Amino acid sequence: MSHPARQDPAALPLGLLGGLAAGLYAWAGLLVPLWAVELELPPPAVGLVAGAAAVLPTLCAIPAGALSERLGPRRLLGLAALLAAGAALAGPLARTLEALVALQLVGGLGRSLVWLAAQAYLVRLGGGPRSARRAVVFSFGSMLGTLLSPLAVGLIVHRAGYAPAFLLLTGAYLTLGPVVLALPAAPAVLPALESGSLRTTFAQARQLALRPGMALVLLGTFLRFASGSLRLAFFPVYLDALEFSPLAIGLLVGFGNFVTLGGVLAAGPLLARLGALPLLYLALVLALGALAATPLATTARPLAALAAIWGVGMGLSLPALLQQIAEDTRPGEQGLAVGLRQAVNEAAALLSPLALGLVSLGLGVAGGFYLVGGGLAGLALAGLVWARR
Repeated sequence: MSHPARQDPAALPLGLLGGLAAGLYAWAGLLVPLWAVELELPPPAVGLVAGAAAVLPTLCAIPAGALSERLGPRRLLGLAALLAAGAALAGPLARTLEALVALQLVGGLGRSLVWLAAQAYLVRLGGGPRSARRAVVFSFGSMLGTLLSPLAVGLIVHRAGYAPAFLLLTGAYLTLGPVVLALPAAPAVLPALESGSLRTTFAQARQLALRPGMALVLLGTFLRFASGSLRLAFFPVYLDALEFSPLAIGLLVGFGNFVTLGGVLAAGPLLARLGALPLLYLALVLALGALAATPLATTARPLAALAAIWGVGMGLSLPALLQQIAEDTRPGEQGLAVGLRQAVNEAAALLSPLALGLVSLGLGVAGGFYLVGGGLAGLALAGLVWARR
């Protein structure tokens, strides 16, 4: 089988779009808190700065999804990129807690809207075999961007300082303009949902979320993001308790992230064979099962094996999620579906580490992995049974 980019002229621009949208999100997510540390803000203030980026995206995800249907995802993408670029350009000028929080409120919204609009554009292109190939290319680009961005930030800050890192972030967001122009026009559609007030938008979102296929998408979204959040927050803590060195911790964390790329590439034929929803939940059972089993491993090789299983599951799940949204939504409602997914992402980012942290107070980190990770794996298994009915 030939490479997807050769079969579809939209594939390469979609890969670039996914890489930039996700990679620059991760770039800013690391750079701004590092800048706050450089300014010698206390740890609680650094946490406030980091968390401020999620405030407006959490509140605005569903209305923004509806807006993408009315403006069109390419137009929203361009406007959001300008907002994110402006915030990045102002980064070196923000030197107080108040300025950094304001910067994150604006920049976090812009970056989140870029990622939302990129996904909305992808799913508006429709379902089918070509859509599955596009979802794989887009997902591969997004995961590669997320993997490389922290390395780039560390290198640039170390060699050149913070101002060049912010300027490069600004320029990278501006390059989204040519990438958007290279994308084929998405089909023009009439909104499937009525225009109206904010209350109407949320009522329509609730109706969409209650559809069986979309409910499975949202549950899968929560489980997938919870898996990533839990691992990022507590896997290093567990390894540190085993007295692994910082280098070894970084290698084990990075190895799992690297394996996700292989999982993405394997998703294409599996989507054709299994279908989007069964593949999604099979992948989540793998990822969350590996996460729940983490305390069973105490040496490098078993930990690396579990990291690889986790990476395969996470890599397979993103193309399956995007493909299911494309197949299960009608023209004109894809933006709202992506907005719902974004809102669930933000909720998972907030709730899952908090739950594991509270459980670990009584049971320790290992007990938290067993209880919270195992509980989420059980939900994924239930979702797999439901998806195969």
